[in-house]
Amino acid sequence: MKHAERVMQIINDALDTYTGFSKQESELRQKFDREELTGKVFAEQVEDLARKRDAVRTEASIALEHAKAAYRQAVERATEVSGDMLHDDAKLLNMDGLELSARQFTALVEKHRANPLMVQLLQGYQKKHDGLYADYLPTPEQKIEDFNSFVEAGNATLRNPDGLQAAFFVSGKYTPTGATEAE
Repeated sequence: MKHAERVMQIINDALDTYTGFSKQESELRQKFDREELTGKVFAEQVEDLARKRDAVRTEASIALEHAKAAYRQAVERATEVSGDMLHDDAKLLNMDGLELSARQFTALVEKHRANPLMVQLLQGYQKKHDGLYADYLPTPEQKIEDFNSFVEAGNATLRNPDGLQAAFFVSGKYTPTGATEAE
């Protein structure tokens, strides 16, 4: 989840900066209301804050794109397979007369979730046997797609920090479903 945590840090840092801009805008409005600023000066300073906010959003969006690329690379590295990843449990998937129950299959999934070779073998077994659909074994492409959706939700939060989606995102209710601790 280190990549998801990085995305959250980017978003939270940008939102903290937004909060500072909002406070400055509120102070400007108070000065304007007290007639300490002219309408022109007030408008110029509010416009300057809006430009600064846009710059922060652009900078954060660039950082989020870098996070997406880093995640893609991590998934690609994590899904490289080698023979030393083959666990003895793989024999269970091809034994004549042995049909794994849903509970047994789930136990194997949990045991080997971090092993890309075993995950691929388990995905193949799952496709061939009905009733084992309850275990979500995302493909590398699904993981990347889920993470990209997560990042897009972060971008949406930056575009509309007062929206409902932003509230869910910031509270941690929106996370990439396929990411593992190593990613």
